Amino acid sequence: MPYISVQLSSPIDPMTADSLAQGITHILSNDLGKKEELTAVNITNSNSAQWYIGNRSLDTRHEQSAYVDIKISEGSNSKNEIKNAIAKLYELLNHELDNLSEVSYIALDEVDQTNWGYGGKTQHERAIKRTESGAIDTAFYLNKGRKERTVSFSSIFKRICT
Repeated sequence: MPYISVQLSSPIDPMTADSLAQGITHILSNDLGKKEELTAVNITNSNSAQWYIGNRSLDTRHEQSAYVDIKISEGSNSKNEIKNAIAKLYELLNHELDNLSEVSYIALDEVDQTNWGYGGKTQHERAIKRTESGAIDTAFYLNKGRKERTVSFSSIFKRICT
């Protein structure tokens, strides 16, 4: 359930906005395993005369820039997956925007699952396995605990025997 805020240094046409939103959603779905139907993309723009890089406005530099801020659940992706997604997102921006400055930033924020949610429920709540009646699935957690203890006992046993 990522939320993506895309701030651009100048206005874009609706077709480019659609292409950016679709490309961003595709990258997050394919590279980070996020559900497309839960991915929200908000694209806004600034005035390039008021966006500065190195004390010079982008108007005088004749460039565009972007800041992409992505919120995802903490621990849901590896560092390598995140690195690859950021590279692909920059490639997408570079393809869709004319004369994109290298000084365009992409920040991927991993938010603690207890501080992040949608529809009035945190991601932590959504991760708790429940039965159809809404009760916590005790059998699920008992089996999960048994598996964890088995792995733990196996590793202890191996250390003792070696």
